[in-house]
Amino acid sequence: MKKAVYLGSTTHLQSAFSPETRREISGLVEILGDDIDVSCLGNRAGDLAGAQIILSTWGMPKLDRNLLELVSCLEAVFYAAGSVGPEIARMGRWMAGELRKYLAGDPLNHSVSEAMIATMA
Repeated sequence: MKKAVYLGSTTHLQSAFSPETRREISGLVEILGDDIDVSCLGNRAGDLAGAQIILSTWGMPKLDRNLLELVSCLEAVFYAAGSVGPEIARMGRWMAGELRKYLAGDPLNHSVSEAMIATMA
């Protein structure tokens, strides 16, 4: 079973990933510890080092060299965003669906390619 962490602003993570969605995700991957708030990345280096998947939303730290060194086994990031209010929970459910597809080796509905990244500001 792949290992994952919830990473970002704890408040936003709770809004995006409801208890029901978290239960679904916990059946798909092993969650390493509690939510990792950006303010305590260094304190959770062990959990980050073992994570292959990041589940996140607003408040995720920039995926720069420092973070990539902490999450050295990283394979994928599932980022729920694009809406506010109750809609963010729907985005979290979509990310659970995308995670299910990823783990099954199926094509994702909302993937970001390297070509797309090259055009982003």
